[in-house]
Amino acid sequence: YTNCFFKDFEALNIEKPEHIVKATEHIQQMIDFIKTLEDKGFTYKIDDGIYFDIQKFSQYGALSNKDLSKVGINRIEENSQKHHPFDFALWKFVPKEHIMKWDSPWGVGCPGWHIECSAMGTYYLGNKIDIHTGGVDHKPVHHENEIAQNNCKVGEQVVDKWMHVEFLQVDGGKMSKSLNNIYTINQLVEKGYNPLDFRYLNLLTHYRKSLNFTFEALNSAKSALKSLKNALQEHKNSNNHIDIAELEDYKNDFKNAIADDLNMPLAVGILWKMIKEVKKSVEVYEMAIDFDKVLSLDLDKQENIPEEILKLANQRLEARKNKDWAKSDSLREEILKLGYQIKDSKDGFEINKI
Repeated sequence: YTNCFFKDFEALNIEKPEHIVKATEHIQQMIDFIKTLEDKGFTYKIDDGIYFDIQKFSQYGALSNKDLSKVGINRIEENSQKHHPFDFALWKFVPKEHIMKWDSPWGVGCPGWHIECSAMGTYYLGNKIDIHTGGVDHKPVHHENEIAQNNCKVGEQVVDKWMHVEFLQVDGGKMSKSLNNIYTINQLVEKGYNPLDFRYLNLLTHYRKSLNFTFEALNSAKSALKSLKNALQEHKNSNNHIDIAELEDYKNDFKNAIADDLNMPLAVGILWKMIKEVKKSVEVYEMAIDFDKVLSLDLDKQENIPEEILKLANQRLEARKNKDWAKSDSLREEILKLGYQIKDSKDGFEINKI
C-alpha cells in the first residue's frame, strides 16, 4: 500500500514531504509528550487509560465552535469514569494478547490516536507550525484535541492556520466499496486517462468545497487540459514577441489567487485568460510555464512529435507565410500520410497524432 501510494504521488506530480514517518517508530516521543501533560496537571487516570481533562483548557472547542455548556454530564457513556464527555484518551491500557502494545510509565498499552500527530508534528517541526491540514471530518474532534494537547504542553498556540479539505464525492454520493465506485489512479490510466487529467479536475474546485467526481467531468478535464497544452504550443511556435510588462497583471493576479486561501480555480482561470487575451507570443508560453511551477500539469511536455514531422510542419509554416498554398497543401498531405494531423492557427500550428 505504501509503494502504491507513493507511485500515485509521483504520477500526480505531488512533491514528497521532507519527513515521512511512522507512528509505531515514535512511541517514546508520544510517551514523553503525555508525561509532560501529566506533570502540568492536564491528565487523569481511570481504569482503561490516561485521559486529557478538557475542562482545564478554556479554549477547547474554539476551532469548530463547540458549545460545551450544552453538553450535559448525561452524555457520558454508561459506567464511564470520564470527567467530561469530550475528554479523550492519551494512553489506552490493553490486554496482553493485544497486537499493538508497548510498555509505559502507566502500564502496558498503546497511544490514543490524537497524540500521534501532535508528538510527531512537534518533534519534526518544532513548537510553531504554520499550517496544519486535514479532512473536514477531523475538525470537530481530532483537531480540537490536537489543539488542546499541543497548546497545553507548549504553553502557547502551536498551529497558526488550519486548512480543511472537503470530501470527494462520486456521482453525487459518497464513495464506498458496496457501491463499487472507488477508483485507483491505475484504473483511470487503464481507462485511457492521464493521471494529470485527474489533477486538473481537482484544480477546478476549491479545496473547501466538495468535488464531485464523474467520468463526464473527467472527460471534460482531459479535453480542457489537452486544449490548454495545444494553445500553449501555438504561443511557443509563434515568431511573435511582446513586452513582458504586458503580462505583469496576469502574473500578479495569479499570485494573488494562490495567496487567497489557495484559490486554484481562479488561478487556472487567469492562466486561460492570459492565453486567450494576449496575442500569440513566446513570452506567454514562458509565463504559463512559470505558472506551472504551482499547477504541476507538465504544460511544457507535449506528446513527442518526431523531428521529421516538426521539420515538415515548419516548412509548411514558411510556405504559408510566402502564400505558397500548393506547397502548403502538399506538405499537409505528407504529414497526414505519416500519421499526424496539423491544425493551422493565426501565428503557428498544432500537431496531433491521429
